[in-house]
Amino acid sequence: MYTQTNVVSGVPFNVQVNPTVTTNYTVTILQDAVRCSPINNPVGMSATITVTNGASVTAGNNVSICKGGNTQLNASGAQTYSWSPVTGLSNPNIANPIASPAVTTQYTLTGTTAAGCIGTAVVTVSIYPDPVITKSNDTAICKNTSVQLFLNGGQNYAWTPAATLNNAAIGNPVAAPASNTLYHVNFNDANGCSQTDSVLVNIRPDAIFTVSPASTLCAKDTVQLLATGGDTYNWQPATGLSNPGIASPRAFPGSTATYTVTITELVCGQSANLSTDITVNPLPVITATKSNDIDCSNNQSQLNATGAVTYNWTPAATLSNPISSQPVATPTVTTDYIVNGTDGNGCINADTVKVNVSNTGNGLYLLPNAFTPNGDGKNDCFGLLYWGIVTKLDLRIYNRWGEMVFHTTDPSACWNGTYKGTKLDSGVFVYTVKANATCQQEIFRKGIITLIR
Repeated sequence: MYTQTNVVSGVPFNVQVNPTVTTNYTVTILQDAVRCSPINNPVGMSATITVTNGASVTAGNNVSICKGGNTQLNASGAQTYSWSPVTGLSNPNIANPIASPAVTTQYTLTGTTAAGCIGTAVVTVSIYPDPVITKSNDTAICKNTSVQLFLNGGQNYAWTPAATLNNAAIGNPVAAPASNTLYHVNFNDANGCSQTDSVLVNIRPDAIFTVSPASTLCAKDTVQLLATGGDTYNWQPATGLSNPGIASPRAFPGSTATYTVTITELVCGQSANLSTDITVNPLPVITATKSNDIDCSNNQSQLNATGAVTYNWTPAATLSNPISSQPVATPTVTTDYIVNGTDGNGCINADTVKVNVSNTGNGLYLLPNAFTPNGDGKNDCFGLLYWGIVTKLDLRIYNRWGEMVFHTTDPSACWNGTYKGTKLDSGVFVYTVKANATCQQEIFRKGIITLIR
């Protein structure tokens, strides 16, 4: 656009031109804009429009670099430059920034000449792809052994640490580490890019072998042995073992014994012989006896057990105390009583005693005519003795004035010579008994009992 001011009137006018080459333009003023009349002496004016070529900028050739590497860009053809994107550039506003992109990137260059002309260009910085390689897996080896490492797909290898490798400059060195070691390898790929990888070699720990601690058991009992840490097991002696070729056989020795197991770990070939002692305590000798059988005269039997520290009788329902060594048995039918006795070692043995119940030995269902409740443990209580098993009872005792001083329906109960908690003086009392027994029904007795103090 070229603008000329009227030198006569000062009125501006505009003329738009678009020359493709440098051109000189002349304008002649023929009429005064104010006077609206021709000018006697027209005025001529001229201007030259110089046309220059647009900016011709270059960004250099496309380039490929290794991952993590960089390259210098080189621009030309302008006075000022601007690169985009700015990612990975050391300075986006200079002609030759350092480019270090993380991924393949196309950079666009905008250049501006001194005359203000603008030009653009592009350049691509490509990242070489990762090489295709194969390498050893992480592994574990036995102590004092070796393993061959390998890495294929590269060149110019350098393994570290090199001290436990037979050759640190090849792709497949043999490693013999004394402890867990992470081997790093640096190598170049087909594009000349430096790469790094690693292989971990662990040393298998020594096998930890264990065997059951010493134990104690009672004769006829069993105990489970246990060995650990191996793949195969062999117990000796085999006698008394459920299976001598497993880790946890059951042992049932008849007497005190020592068992030895050979444990073998197959991966590294380690083995050990371990032993454990089994002490066998004998069973206690339990003896169960009875005082008598049950008949028409005896309604109970005194049982007795010996040979142990504690006892447990069964069946318990007809016993006075099933955990006593001397319980009183009152069965109504013939009964086998089993007593389990436990000694100081916790060993248990048993014996059996049979208490027979019969309708023999009729005692005529008599009662004493006197008793002495003096606490000496002899004839201290008045009740039914030698009546066998009584199934129904009504016992009443009266003083001389006809006052009832004792009454019970319990065949095991007896009168101790008291009334309302007070000891009665010596004297004569009347009793009546109505009872049913296993040997006779509807028994009635009436008589006199003398209390002696």
